[in-house]
Amino acid sequence: MGRDTCTKGLDYTLKPNSGFTNYSYPGYTFSGWKIVSETVSPAPTGFFARIFSFFQKRTLAVGDVYGEGDTISALSRNITVEAVWTQNPPEPEKFRVTYDGNGATGGEAPTDSKEYAAGDTPDVLGRNTLVKTGSEFKGWNTKADGNGTTYQPSGKFTISNNVTLYAMWSKNNDTQDNPGKPGNPGTGESVWLIVLAAAALLLSCGAIFTVLYRRRKK
Repeated sequence: MGRDTCTKGLDYTLKPNSGFTNYSYPGYTFSGWKIVSETVSPAPTGFFARIFSFFQKRTLAVGDVYGEGDTISALSRNITVEAVWTQNPPEPEKFRVTYDGNGATGGEAPTDSKEYAAGDTPDVLGRNTLVKTGSEFKGWNTKADGNGTTYQPSGKFTISNNVTLYAMWSKNNDTQDNPGKPGNPGTGESVWLIVLAAAALLLSCGAIFTVLYRRRKK
């Protein structure tokens, strides 16, 4: 309970809550003072004072609300005011973005420590140190199987709920896995190698037969 004094018949300026009463109400904001005593009217004396009072309409009523710093005119007796509170609007719901390695064999996924309100546009992070043996990182997707929406690092998206982004991996082929290893020959190359080998074999046999024949002729 705060208390202040005022000389009877003089105007009174209402104190601010802060620094005077320091009332607080979790979830609410102080918005003024309401008169809770009975009706208070000035007590003019003399005919002209009454006329002046009438035209000035200096009347207080229970339930009147005044803001901090407002002036109550010509107080004639004690009054009681109580704090008026206005409920704060609810805090907007906050959402998070989580990154999942989705089968990564090493490293760590990026971490987004921020919280976002609906409609915010978070930045899409890179893969950090994530790696997957034999695979190449291809971005992020809203579904682990890649059938959702794909986002690339440094891009943005609009958030409306908690989101998990899954790493997308593309498997390397044998040549990519072993740059120094020659690729497998194609079907056409195999046929030609067989034909050439057969021809060489036939020529060799012919040469042998010829040599043997000439020796017998001598």
